[in-house]
Amino acid sequence: MLRRGGHRFNEARDGFEGVEIASRRRFDVILIDLNMPRMNGIEATEAIRAGQGPNRATPIIAITANVLPEARARLEAAGVCRVISKPITRRILEQVLADELARAGTGSAPRSATVQIGAATPHLAQSAPKLSAETAPHRAVSAFSPGGAPLMATREAPLINLATHTDLAQSLGPDLMAQTLAQFLAEGESMLPRLTTVAAQADPAATAALAHKFAGSAALLGADRLHRLLKAIDTPLRHLPAGAPPGDSAAAALAALPTVWTATRAMVATRISPTQTPDGTST
Repeated sequence: MLRRGGHRFNEARDGFEGVEIASRRRFDVILIDLNMPRMNGIEATEAIRAGQGPNRATPIIAITANVLPEARARLEAAGVCRVISKPITRRILEQVLADELARAGTGSAPRSATVQIGAATPHLAQSAPKLSAETAPHRAVSAFSPGGAPLMATREAPLINLATHTDLAQSLGPDLMAQTLAQFLAEGESMLPRLTTVAAQADPAATAALAHKFAGSAALLGADRLHRLLKAIDTPLRHLPAGAPPGDSAAAALAALPTVWTATRAMVATRISPTQTPDGTST
């Protein structure tokens, strides 16, 4: 999306590397994933703000599949100026960048220099007032409540949100989109057995971490039903102690996961170019 939008950007593989890059070169904006190896988004933001580098006042935009209420206060205290909820569309990304650059007085978004930090989607920018949340038009995708009737909401969600999916396809182009879809299918085939195993071992934290990771991929592609189901697993489990039962809602979501994944996989597979196989190889 950044490349297609005409942005110049550097990419960091994790929070530690992002902080190191930010200490050496000034950027107009920083986009930062909250869940990264070695150093998470909050820790990386705190390090950038506390350091003596050229990005102490640069606007930092956090990207996440879900922000719990307790995390919002930490984000604001760390110095994050805005949160974008996955799935991210090109329109929303461009609008957020334009807003922050205008606020910082650095010009239009397409000329911005950005750092992308993390495995999913992070970056660097400039400005820093109030914390706010940006969501896609299909806002309910990330509006999971641990209680209530999340599975009913999941059943009502489309397997593929065509607006999100089309926006991503236009941003990536046909070849990169086919590669991204193939990688998503491979990730799902690997992730589901692992998720089932850790859930059976009564490890709520590990189960939540795997669900959260795959939920980000699902959100990016517009796999709404799968994304909602994974958040119904992630959100209630992430703070449970080891050995604790998952609760009725999360247990029901875990039970429904294979069926939803099978349907999602079938639909995604139809959208891969005929010359691209689900394992990413060409035919």
